[in-house]
Amino acid sequence: MPQNKLTKRNIDVLRPAAVRYTMWDTDVSGFGIRVTPRGQLVYVIKYRISGQQRWYTIGRHGHPKWPEKKRSASLAR
Repeated sequence: MPQNKLTKRNIDVLRPAAVRYTMWDTDVSGFGIRVTPRGQLVYVIKYRISGQQRWYTIGRHGHPKWPEKKRSASLAR
């Protein structure tokens, strides 16, 4: 799975593939953006509670400042 700091520049180059994939942020553990085959970009957090892995969908990409806003929101949790 690709890893890079999630910035607007890095997100703008993401393209849909045959299967859904996630690009993970290198600064915040568990924070990433999923790219669907239809080209939708969705921010997610992956975490564990009592040993069970869980995913939380934060929201869709669409605002130029969202990577920074979502990163700071995930740090506040």
